[in-house]
Amino acid sequence: MIGLILKADLDNVTNLSFVDPPEDPFLYTFKVRCTSCKETHPNPITVNRYEEPEANTDGSGGPRADANFIMRCKNCKKESRIALKFDNSVSRSYPLDKSGFKLLMLKIDTRGLDILAFIPDGKFKCVSGSLDEDDGSVKVGPTVFDPVDLEENEWYDYDDNAGNEVSITNAEWVLEKVK
Repeated sequence: MIGLILKADLDNVTNLSFVDPPEDPFLYTFKVRCTSCKETHPNPITVNRYEEPEANTDGSGGPRADANFIMRCKNCKKESRIALKFDNSVSRSYPLDKSGFKLLMLKIDTRGLDILAFIPDGKFKCVSGSLDEDDGSVKVGPTVFDPVDLEENEWYDYDDNAGNEVSITNAEWVLEKVK
């Protein structure tokens, strides 16, 4: 199991999350390599967490293992699959009080593929927020920022309601083995 871990610096925003409703799903984009022949796929692949392939490509006609994405390597013809996992260990959003810390955002079960990189080219959202100076709790404001573009690993905007600049900077997406 691979974990997609985010570390970012949030300024005046909180609850950064994937915009991922079933009617307009987030397309999780990855650079991948076949574990059999070590061929790196020439293009990034996208995975939709709501898609579940129906038919077996191995000809057995049996049910598939839990998978959101299946491909056959063009070089060695081996079938590979990816399943996206959202359990209790996965954070639904990245809060302001975790700014600068690593947080598990997604678990990925892969069979036959190495995931080399995550490409954050989907839609994200966040809300205005600030840290309470007395108790360190996060105060959530009324402004919703949607969409937030993190393709360049940073985002800047202005919160008219609060009258201040907001930003997400130094966004780092790391892939690590997790349980």
